[in-house]
Amino acid sequence: MNWVLPIVMGTTAMCYIHSWNHIMKLYRDSEYTLTWSELVDKNLSALSRL
Repeated sequence: MNWVLPIVMGTTAMCYIHSWNHIMKLYRDSEYTLTWSELVDKNLSALSRL
């Protein structure tokens, strides 16, 4: 039973890495850039909703 946990953890890590790479590829292909002011505005608006 001890062999199941590393397999689950490894599979989960691979899925996260694959998803991250896919999102970053879409971001690079979109030629969209996020400025510091946009980032701060989005974070402040999200925090103000809490």
